[in-house]
Amino acid sequence: MTQLKMEIDWKAYFEQFLNIHGSPVPKRCEDTGEVIELVFQDGWRYKSMTLDHGEIPPPNNHKELKKLKEFWVSSRTNTLQDDLLYHQKLLEKFANLETTVEHPLLIKSQYLGEVSNPLDLEMVEEKIALINQELEFVGTSL
Repeated sequence: MTQLKMEIDWKAYFEQFLNIHGSPVPKRCEDTGEVIELVFQDGWRYKSMTLDHGEIPPPNNHKELKKLKEFWVSSRTNTLQDDLLYHQKLLEKFANLETTVEHPLLIKSQYLGEVSNPLDLEMVEEKIALINQELEFVGTSL
């Protein structure tokens, strides 16, 4: 008789966890700077780099939970502001370049793979709008 082989798909489990709890922010060790866990908006945490059953439920203590949520808001806001600044500079750079060339510019994008496509400033503008929406949401999440 053939033995049935099964194993847990921890990567899929973690992806499901992300879908439920949202975008995490890394919490780093003060001494080494190494990521020690991921913190989620709702106070859940996940042990970094160990996808196998690494979740930690929110603390029962209201002060500890509030502190975790404040950490998430502060860290997520900083990340989004950095992302927004990057995309605004990118938009400005591409818009300026576009006015100085005779033919349409072609770009390579991480999202689009290694295929060159015509420069689409709307794609960057849409990304900026999404970041601004998330910044508004994060600002009201406490």
